[in-house]
Amino acid sequence: MDNSQIQQDFDRYDSKGQRRALMLCIKKDHKGADGNLVIMKKLFTDYGFLYEIEINPTIEGMKKTVSDFRDSINRSEENISCVFVVTTSHGNRDVIVGADNKRLLVKDIIEPFGDELCPKMKGKPKFFIINACRGQNTDFGVPLDSAAEPPAEDEDIRTYRSSRVPPCINDMLVAYSAMTGSVHVVCREVKELE
Repeated sequence: MDNSQIQQDFDRYDSKGQRRALMLCIKKDHKGADGNLVIMKKLFTDYGFLYEIEINPTIEGMKKTVSDFRDSINRSEENISCVFVVTTSHGNRDVIVGADNKRLLVKDIIEPFGDELCPKMKGKPKFFIINACRGQNTDFGVPLDSAAEPPAEDEDIRTYRSSRVPPCINDMLVAYSAMTGSVHVVCREVKELE
């Protein structure tokens, strides 16, 4: 693929429309939540997003907030060019923990923005940041002067990755703050202090 093709692919998104964002933030026992709020508010403001922030929602509250946010996008008279959804909480593998300590599948945050349920965003970029632990393993890092090779991927991780995205989910970027099976760095630091 040459540079002109890359530029054409990049230019296919019309970024002139309204930008919308939602942040679901569980502050309960979450050391980095206040810092995350400050950073995301600045990002949303600096890039011209209209944004909503829901603090300490229960799982039912998260589902309703995501659904209401998606419905407002679908009903909007405005041309919406992109959507950002950020979740910061505790979690495990593919679940987020709500303020009520119940669990919500990450797919329940992402799938409502698929082509079938959110036709207004079909062919438009959708960004998801999931800031939560994804397991119990601690990643201790690698010394800066180390030339260690990364560990080989096991079959469970390959199978897990290959089964994750339904076909109607596209034009999406999903970013996690921790590797599959790993504890988030901030949570590891809190556990070390206990």
